[in-house]
Amino acid sequence: MKLIQMVSIKKYYLALVFMIFSQSLYAGGAWIRGHIDNIEEIKEGYLLKFTQIDTFYELEPGCKSFEVYIRYERVPWYSWIPGVYTSHPSKKENIKSINYLIQKNKQYIYFGYMGSGLMPTDQKCSFRSKGLEYHQDNGEVHILSYHEPV
Repeated sequence: MKLIQMVSIKKYYLALVFMIFSQSLYAGGAWIRGHIDNIEEIKEGYLLKFTQIDTFYELEPGCKSFEVYIRYERVPWYSWIPGVYTSHPSKKENIKSINYLIQKNKQYIYFGYMGSGLMPTDQKCSFRSKGLEYHQDNGEVHILSYHEPV
């Protein structure tokens, strides 16, 4: 009887661990090429206005032009646990990305997201981001938005 109870308890612990860490397994994402129409510092963050120029994929159907409110939030609370890895950008990475966007204002860049990196707001073609990552791939810079940990 005790053996059955121990097996059941282990199953519950395994299920609990899987539920807690399954969110970190979702790592989809995409990027597009577009034009920075404007980036400006606003209350507690930045507002990026962006227009997509390629037609391969729309980040949000019907939204060739969109805006992203970028307000950095710290790395998730559980990142201190040994063995837990989060790819959420650091504040330093976010600042580097913002500086790159300011430098490239009115120019063409690659912009995208990882996981659930662009969260829709109540307004059409408007999103929220909790952090940006400067990513270089084959000599091209991509700015990737994060919202929740990947």
